[in-house]
Amino acid sequence: MNPLRRNFIKQSSLVTGSFFLFEPLKTLESLSENSRLGRLLNQVAIIHTNDLHNTIGSLTTGRKNGYGGLKNIAHSLGNTSKPDLLLDAGDFLDESVSPEQHKEMILYMNRIGYHAVTLGNRELSKGQDYLAGLLPFMKFLIVNCNYSFTHPQLIEHVHSYSIIRSGKYRIGLTGVGVDLHHIKERAGITWHHPYDKANSIAAYLKKQRDCDLVICLSHLGHLQHSGLPHNVEFAKVSEQIDLIIGGHNDAIMPNLLTVRNNQKREVIISHCAEGGILLRQINFSFNGMREKSRVEYKNFLPGSRSGGSAYAEIREIAG
Repeated sequence: MNPLRRNFIKQSSLVTGSFFLFEPLKTLESLSENSRLGRLLNQVAIIHTNDLHNTIGSLTTGRKNGYGGLKNIAHSLGNTSKPDLLLDAGDFLDESVSPEQHKEMILYMNRIGYHAVTLGNRELSKGQDYLAGLLPFMKFLIVNCNYSFTHPQLIEHVHSYSIIRSGKYRIGLTGVGVDLHHIKERAGITWHHPYDKANSIAAYLKKQRDCDLVICLSHLGHLQHSGLPHNVEFAKVSEQIDLIIGGHNDAIMPNLLTVRNNQKREVIISHCAEGGILLRQINFSFNGMREKSRVEYKNFLPGSRSGGSAYAEIREIAG
């Protein structure tokens, strides 16, 4: 069994076993016309990617051939209503390509309309100076709260949090990244354990800045070995985070995962797939007291040729 399929089976069985346990959130895998209309009044719509790895055109290997990439993502976005937030959970660049290809990727992300990203290990693999040189091309926000930098441009442009308004709702964003011990060019970058940092920022966003929704873009990985921080554990020890959008693993997760945090409240984890194979829209609905009342999601397969069930088609890609 190939690793992609093994990861798919493990993640999807984990999700379907736990997704409908908690109240009051309800979920639907399709977005109705009524919910689209309701967005104007009481919903926030989020679309996200992770681990794009500088993929602009479609992938060309094996079952992934023809899928993914920013050009296909742009086409998929053209077939849905404009999201309030378009986000990426890191590793949108790849260290194996040229500076010109990095700039091309960033400009395409600008064109599509990304609002914010977090930093993965690949964005930092060439060091502070290199990343700082790419900042002038980025029109999207960068959020991260557990890296400290010494480069003045990174200090100025990498934000520990950001607040974006969507109609009457305030959405707080933060981000966390993986330990950089394996990166040679990490001089001047200090990694801090993400759990306390993210919880502190999330509490500030909820309690002092009156955010209705707090999202953490997390490049920790869905599950990790050897005691490394990972998103499932992160969600369980979190306090004021509503949604963790994950990256750093190649596993395909066709469903959302819902777990309880340390205050026994629900936290949703969403992790798609590398290369833009899977694109996800998540809609949060709010009641009259500005409390989350419903979550809906829909998967898109950029480059799909069948027009059928995204869930069935992604199973075929996973092999």
